This record gives sequence, structure tokens and C-alpha cells, in this order.
Amino acid sequence: MGNDLKKKYKNIFFDLDNTLVDFKTAELESLQLTHKAFYQNFSPEQDFKDLFVKINRSLWKAAEEGKIDSKHIRIQRFKEINYHLDVTESPETIAQFYLHHLAEKSTWLEEAKEALKALSRFYKIAVITNGFTCVQRKKYALHGMDEWVSALIISEETGFSKPDKRIFDAAFKEMNCTASDTLMVGDSLFSDYQGAINAGMDFCWINPEGDPLPSSFPKPKYEVKSVAELLEIL
Repeated sequence: MGNDLKKKYKNIFFDLDNTLVDFKTAELESLQLTHKAFYQNFSPEQDFKDLFVKINRSLWKAAEEGKIDSKHIRIQRFKEINYHLDVTESPETIAQFYLHHLAEKSTWLEEAKEALKALSRFYKIAVITNGFTCVQRKKYALHGMDEWVSALIISEETGFSKPDKRIFDAAFKEMNCTASDTLMVGDSLFSDYQGAINAGMDFCWINPEGDPLPSSFPKPKYEVKSVAELLEIL
């Protein structure tokens, strides 16, 4: 780990989903179970998944833009799906089923646990995530993250979603740190990178597929394919 960087940063803020844990696989498996339990008589599985993704992305985008409170997404997405597919099952029941499995199916991304453990020897670490308390805290506990992480900041609990500067302010307060001595690490350009920009933080983009950076964003301070690569630059 480079001495210059160790002097600059005292803290690292990590995104959770698709940065430390494999959200994509957990979501896919949870949607398969949800379709089988509630929707298989109303829609082909892939059509159901496509509809969920479309509605879910739209709702989270609205939350990240401050147009709706993210806490409403949990049930609203299934209300809209039920309307489109003419399903009468309670959206609250479906949401509870889906979120239970979403947490239970969570797994570490490759080498992320080992990297987090190693980095915690040199940096104070927080996890800052857009998501629901019931899911994110369960993942956090399931993977024993409190052994290496000092604080878990969740959008539903703060009332603000990344990229809103106020969720980062809540993290700074809880961690007793500042933007200048903290690095933000995440996979999402809109919520994580734009959030880091809004908060005045350096950013490390987790970009496993090597996607091109949109011209609307300045080049981030660092770019890696996985959290494990942080060990080579920090």
C-alpha cells in the first residue's frame, strides 16, 4: 500500500451492492422464486423479470433524484407489477417474500471479504448504501461486516439517497471525518460517483466490465475492476 495515499486517506466509504456483495445474482434468484410463488400463472418468467427491472429502475431513479422517498419503492414496485399483470395478491406479502430472499441469497463478490479485512488494518471503513433497512442490515450481519466496518449508513434510515450530499454528511458525522480525508468506492456512476462529487470526495470506480466513462463525468481518481485491486493502489 502506497505511503502517499495512506497519508492522504484515513477513511474509505464503500457502496454495498455490486461493490462488496453480488447483488445481481441475488436479485435474479429472488425474482425467480417470486415469479414461481406469485406470478407464474400470469406472465412468462422473463417478461416478469423485464417488467420488474423497468419499474424498479424508474422508481430508484426518481428516489435518487429526490422526487420520491425511497421507502415507498419496497411495495410500490409490486403494486405496479400487479396492476400490469392483473394480480390480486397483496403487494405487501410479495414484497416481504422478495426482500427476505434478496437478503438470504446475498454472497460476497470474489475476494471482496479478504480485501475489506486487509484494508481495515489501515483505514476506518463505512458502508453507505441506497436500500431498505430490513435487507441491508441483514446482509451486513449475515456477512459479519461489523468486524471490519465502523458504520453502516442506509438511505431508508437517513431519509436521503445517494447522490444526495446529505447522506454523505450523515456518514461524515457518524464517522467523525471529512471529505478531504475519505475515499468513496462504488460501482454506480450516478449514485456513487455523482454522490462523491456532490460531497467533495475522491472516487474509485468499480468497473468490472471496463465500460466507457460517459463524457458527462470527469475521470475518477481511480478505476479498478474489483475491490481486491484497491490493495494494489492504496
